[in-house]
Amino acid sequence: MELLRDIFKKLGVVKTASILGGVGMVLASLFFFVTNVQAPDMGILYSDLEPGDAAKIVDRLKSTNTPVELNNNGMQILVPRDKIAELRMEFASDGLLTGGSVGYELFDKADLLGTSSAVLDINHLRAIEGEIAKSIKSINTVQSARVHLVVPKRELFSRTQSQPSASIVLKMKGNNRLSANQIQAVQALVSMAVLNMTNDRISIIDDKGTLLSRGRDSSASGDSVSVYTTMKEEYEEKISRQIEQLLERTLGPDQVRVEIAADMDFDKITTQSVDYDPDGQVLKSVTSSEEGSNSNELNGDAVSIQNAIPNQEHMVSGGATNKNASTKTEESKAYEISNKTITTVKEIGGIKHLSVAVLVNGSYKKNEQGKVEYIPRSDDEMNKITELVKTAVGYKKERNDSIQIVNLKFSTPPEEIKILEPSTIDEILNSIDFRKLIELTIIGLFLLIIILRFIKPILVNLMSHGTRIPISNRT
Repeated sequence: MELLRDIFKKLGVVKTASILGGVGMVLASLFFFVTNVQAPDMGILYSDLEPGDAAKIVDRLKSTNTPVELNNNGMQILVPRDKIAELRMEFASDGLLTGGSVGYELFDKADLLGTSSAVLDINHLRAIEGEIAKSIKSINTVQSARVHLVVPKRELFSRTQSQPSASIVLKMKGNNRLSANQIQAVQALVSMAVLNMTNDRISIIDDKGTLLSRGRDSSASGDSVSVYTTMKEEYEEKISRQIEQLLERTLGPDQVRVEIAADMDFDKITTQSVDYDPDGQVLKSVTSSEEGSNSNELNGDAVSIQNAIPNQEHMVSGGATNKNASTKTEESKAYEISNKTITTVKEIGGIKHLSVAVLVNGSYKKNEQGKVEYIPRSDDEMNKITELVKTAVGYKKERNDSIQIVNLKFSTPPEEIKILEPSTIDEILNSIDFRKLIELTIIGLFLLIIILRFIKPILVNLMSHGTRIPISNRT
């Protein structure tokens, strides 16, 4: 202590205060630096959760004092990276993640004593809806699903029973769309999960209100006009969805609008033709017949009165006799000529004419003033889009198909449209945490100023004067 007292007395009050202040500031800066650098590395625990599930997860994390952050407008939940696997297993075992759908776990903790049969029937229907929704969500392009079942209860002594029906609402991931095979798979899944359910009683729509599958009433199956209209609408919707899905991969979601007008042929024509090959004749049968005859002719006397008297015996005179013999032979041959019968059946649903209208939005980017400006598509880009659309719809010139592709600005506000950022440097800069970088820079500059302003002059002064403390004064 006396050594420190002598050093401070030698330095003076001003230098001593400067040293103590500098040391204090250095320690405070080091403490702030260490606490910021040693902040836990956060990773994504869950993303794109249902609001109810996200609220349960955040409440559980806060109750256990686990560091938690919300990112991307609450769509992502971040926790320390080393705890992600542990927390996921914990929440899965507790059943916190239901995805908005409750299945048969509804009966796990239910008190069935005193529960009426009506409540049990409702819960059973809810459980079936939840289990079907979970199965549909297992498709990698489906984010969430809601299932509504109508299962009529058969009345007592009733001979007939109404068929059940189902309505399904799907929310897709990004700009994904269900293919025709996937839609049929969803229908098959629901029809096999519910007793007496048929595919024509299942309707499916997506989160944009697009009808993916129309449930039809079997009583209207004989209405040919309705069937043909539905066939035409489904074909037009299918082609529109294919074009939008193709172009949105490049232009982005909600940047393309497609309308199809198909003129379909619903006349069923059966044509039968027979072709004969005269060079391909084959002998089928041979018929032969032979006919022979013999005759004797007697030369009689001349006509007289005696010969003309009846009942008179005439003496045959010894006249000459002529003998005639003839033979007739006939032969007939029957030939088979080879022939080919062709039956052509022209089914309904052929395309007589196809009209395609495609509306394409331009791109947006920020100018030097930071304002968003609209950029039309180039002619080369529009030509490529035209060729893609022609190939996708099966364009045929002999049908006089027409395709019109127009580039116009959509009415969507620029704030809701993804701004083009083609520069990879900008993407790298956006991924940097500038807040932490600025904090570290300020701390480093602060430490450097303290060292150069306070500590370095003191050390230089001490070394230049050669301050020495006599050992003899120590007690």
